[in-house]
Amino acid sequence: MTDQDTDVVVDSARRQKTRQRLMDAAFEVFAEQGVHAAAIETIAERAGFSRGAFYSNFESKLELFFALAERENATRLERLHELVAGLPSGFEFPQGVDEIAALVENFLSVDAGGATWCLILGEFRMLALRDPDTARQFLEFERRIDAELGAMLAATIGQLGMEFTITPAEFARLAAVVYEAAVQESILSGEPNRLARKTLPKLVQAFTKSRPE
Repeated sequence: MTDQDTDVVVDSARRQKTRQRLMDAAFEVFAEQGVHAAAIETIAERAGFSRGAFYSNFESKLELFFALAERENATRLERLHELVAGLPSGFEFPQGVDEIAALVENFLSVDAGGATWCLILGEFRMLALRDPDTARQFLEFERRIDAELGAMLAATIGQLGMEFTITPAEFARLAAVVYEAAVQESILSGEPNRLARKTLPKLVQAFTKSRPE
């Protein structure tokens, strides 16, 4: 590797670290102030950078949000993947609501920081509802996430001899809606997130069936 190649690698690593710090700061500021009210200067300052450093990495707050959303989604999918990989050999898909609830409980446990992220995501969805350009990008993002999550869930229950009675992406969207509604109720009530733990198992039971041999 030449000195020039080494410089490129170092610059790339430095840039990636800067982007991660800006996304970390955005997560905090979005949660505290809201996506719309959060100023680029505030995010940059929280990350320890200047406004110029922000624009060296992101063209806009919108681009930053989607980069953060990509990271949050990737993190959660990786946690789910690790959970699925950790299921014991010979594990069978549960049939009763209580048994499914126990499995769902394990899946929900991987969503550290989920309440805060749902709060940020919900507010951004409201912004998207008011702006057609943002709406288009948000809808494309949401559909891709549903497809990725649905594919992972379908593969998981497929290994256990089950299949969805609707498309995996449709199930992922329904599950996401139920989960986000449950988180919102938990935030409003100040009580633990019981709705998701009560409703999601019934959703799984309603939209899965044994796969034909």
